[in-house]
This record gives sequence, structure tokens and C-alpha cells, in this order.
Amino acid sequence: MGYLLSIFPDAIFILIKRKPVPTISSLLKVYFWDERGKYQLWWTGPYSDEEKKWVEKNKNNPAFITALQIMKINWAEQFEIEKYNPKLLEIRYEDFVKKPVEYINEILD
Repeated sequence: MGYLLSIFPDAIFILIKRKPVPTISSLLKVYFWDERGKYQLWWTGPYSDEEKKWVEKNKNNPAFITALQIMKINWAEQFEIEKYNPKLLEIRYEDFVKKPVEYINEILD
């Protein structure tokens, strides 16, 4: 967010929020997740050494590894929101799926 705001100071970030359990379930079902984050950390950066060791010990539990990654993404997102206080348009994923045209119009407005 910091980098984007340095280029576009009036940027409005679109935050599509989804409940964690359906997100985890969905990731566990898609083919690309098998090679990316199902058994190891795919997104890098915000993990402590302790968390990295935990992942190594729990390689055979893809739901827990995926949950950790989703939790860290949410943590990083919240950290940046608090740090930069950007303009946000927050949309619930479940609402977006029900009325995509309405929400796309809201985004474009």
C-alpha cells in the first residue's frame, strides 16, 4: 500500500473480504494450490522462525498450513491499513458473488 500510495496518493483500495473457512476450503480444492501453498509457505515475508519450523513439522496438514498463510495475509493487510490509513472500499465476497454487476458498478463509480 505504501508504494502504491507514493505513486497514486489519492488511490482508493478495494478490499474484498471473505470469511477464512470458505477461503481455506476453496484453496484446498484448486489444482495450483497443490504446488504452491498446500504443503509449504507460498507467500513469503511475515513469518517468524517459529512459524516456519511449525510448517516444517506440519507438512502433512494442508488445512493448517493454508490457514496460517491466510491469517498472515490478513495480518499484513490490517497492519498496512493501520499504518497508511488509505481510502478503502470494502466489499464482502459473499455479497459480490450474489450481485457482481451492482458491485462492479460501485467499484467503477
